[in-house]
Amino acid sequence: KLDKIGVDGIKAELLSKGYAENSVTKLIENSDQLAKQGIEGIREICPEGYENMK
Repeated sequence: KLDKIGVDGIKAELLSKGYAENSVTKLIENSDQLAKQGIEGIREICPEGYENMK
């Protein structure tokens, strides 16, 4: 869906569904970080999740 409506479209859709703006912003920031860093990015966002992936 991101490729069709872009980040702004995703954000607008989530906000229209009642998600808190700070939560949506954090989700987008984390998604961007994961896209750039891949699996290693999970280590910074959620260390316990990264450890469970091993």
